[in-house]
Amino acid sequence: MDINKKVAVIGANSYIARNVILRLEERYPGLSIALYDFPPEHPDGRDNYKQVSILDKESLKGIDFDVDVIYLFAGRTGSYNGFDEYDSFLDVNERALLNILTEYRAQGSHAKIVFP
Repeated sequence: MDINKKVAVIGANSYIARNVILRLEERYPGLSIALYDFPPEHPDGRDNYKQVSILDKESLKGIDFDVDVIYLFAGRTGSYNGFDEYDSFLDVNERALLNILTEYRAQGSHAKIVFP
C-alpha cells in the first residue's frame, strides 16, 4: 500500500481492528489512518480517533469517506448471542451496515471496503 493513500477504520476499538491498525502503522509509517467507533475515546489513546454512532445517520456524516480503503470492523458476533439478542444484532450488523453504505454513496466514495 502506498503511504500517500488514506485509510479509515470503522469499529476501530475492536481487537482485530486494533491489531490491523498497529500492523498498518508498522508497515507503512506516515500512512493517514482515521479511526471511528462509538466510545468517546480509543482504548490506545489515539489522536486520530473520532466518536461516531453507526446507528445514527447524522453521526455518520462525521466520517470522511474520501479515502482509498475502509476497514469495517463494526458489528456484533456470537452464534448464541445472535439468537438471544437478535434485535441488537439486526441493528448493529444490518441496519448499521446500510447506514454506512448509504453515507458512503452520499459522499461519492470510491473506497474499497474490507470486511473481516
